[in-house]
Amino acid sequence: MLTYRVYGLDVASVFPLDGEQRSDGLPDVTIEQGPVELPRMQRSRMGTLYHKTGDTIYLHWGGIGMFRIKAGSEITVVPAPGANAKVFQRTLTGTVLVMALFQRECFLLHASAVGVNGDAVVFSGDSGHGKSTLASSLHACGYSLLADDIAAIQVGETTHQVLPGNQEFKLWPDSVRNIGKHEHAYDRFFPDLEKRLVPVGERLQRDPLPLRSIYVLDFGETEEIERLSSRISAIELVRNTYGVTLLHDLRTADFFQQVVRLARSVPVFRLQRGRSLDRFDRFLAMVKEHLASRL
Repeated sequence: MLTYRVYGLDVASVFPLDGEQRSDGLPDVTIEQGPVELPRMQRSRMGTLYHKTGDTIYLHWGGIGMFRIKAGSEITVVPAPGANAKVFQRTLTGTVLVMALFQRECFLLHASAVGVNGDAVVFSGDSGHGKSTLASSLHACGYSLLADDIAAIQVGETTHQVLPGNQEFKLWPDSVRNIGKHEHAYDRFFPDLEKRLVPVGERLQRDPLPLRSIYVLDFGETEEIERLSSRISAIELVRNTYGVTLLHDLRTADFFQQVVRLARSVPVFRLQRGRSLDRFDRFLAMVKEHLASRL
């Protein structure tokens, strides 16, 4: 069993977590192989089979495996026969480990995050709105990568920390080309999906950073940045929760308290751009100028 540093935690796993940083620390989370006896499962709005009882969450995907996550510290796994190794690992270090963070009371956003002068800036939004495209472009401009796709936030009373998460980009082919690379040089995220996994070998942020601001990406006719009210910010934070269709059934009162604290203490901006990448350079320049004026 090897130990890795993932999401700011030391994770000891019997399964290799390729690409993750190795660690010598005492494990915060252990990942071991089965057995897992599934209780009666429910189906989320996105089709994931799940069940929650007490301090334990069960997840099941056909063709990937069965998972039991207990108390944010114990993960037991039964891989499906013939499961694709890369898809299995991405599920393990994605949704499964994120459920352990959820049990540890982290707030989870469907978002990418970069480091700017020692602070964390988070870019959230619906799938396809350009979170990874923007983060990868900022990284190419010299910013450090903190997380892609999932931003895990430790929420305090007034200050909050963004944990280092998945540190590779998941990009559509046009976004790969937008940063001067070729999509055929990289593996697909899923075998039947065009999105590619683009490793990051430099400017990786390995430690948590204080959350400074959140940008919610949207489409529009022009490039604009608008500060949102606390009320609208709270709505956007709930809407962009990672795994919102699954977590909808698992939320507690603490979740909504976290939303309120974030909305009141962290500036949230709506970041609007056109759908085409033709004007992306102009959009990127606007974002960089806004970051420079604030950080």
